[in-house]
Amino acid sequence: MIRFLFGLPFSYRQKKLAASRPPIDKEQFVSRILAEGGDERAAAMVWDALVADWVIEGFTPYPEDSLGRVYGIAEEELDDDLIARTLKELGLPIPDRDFVKRFGMIDSPRRVAQFVSECRRG
Repeated sequence: MIRFLFGLPFSYRQKKLAASRPPIDKEQFVSRILAEGGDERAAAMVWDALVADWVIEGFTPYPEDSLGRVYGIAEEELDDDLIARTLKELGLPIPDRDFVKRFGMIDSPRRVAQFVSECRRG
């Protein structure tokens, strides 16, 4: 019940977005992120995580969606559930604070995949 109540603003935003834009599939999502310097495997993993845990039926993620505003993902969840888990599954170390600070804000699926791409380069 609590998750339902907290999820209302985000499900409303997702319904509104779904009505205003065409759906895309996982392949399109990944290829758009790849074209903008994101890591292909990370993009696919972010798609899977969003669809499994954060998306209402009939809505498809877009690379530029705000993770906080559209999905309701808090900064702690972003750090632990998306970024750290993705890096771990890809066998990449968690970068230090200076690296993260230099990279800048991570606020969309695209930025998560770009961050992973930068982590691969070291």
